[in-house]
Amino acid sequence: NILCPVNTQHRCQANGCDLSEFRLVREEREMTQKRLPRTHHYNPDDRLLNTNQMRCGVYVQAFRP
Repeated sequence: NILCPVNTQHRCQANGCDLSEFRLVREEREMTQKRLPRTHHYNPDDRLLNTNQMRCGVYVQAFRP
């Protein structure tokens, strides 16, 4: 059961993430050869719980500093 939504943020600066990957662009349901940069996340499990955007704080209050 889902009790409440939460928002997490990846710590890109601390992990040295960069724009070294690319993704192809889809236009009108068709893949094109156009490419846009995409963030390469190093250590993707290093995340912060955004407690400033809490909607149901009662469920995650224990995780606040």
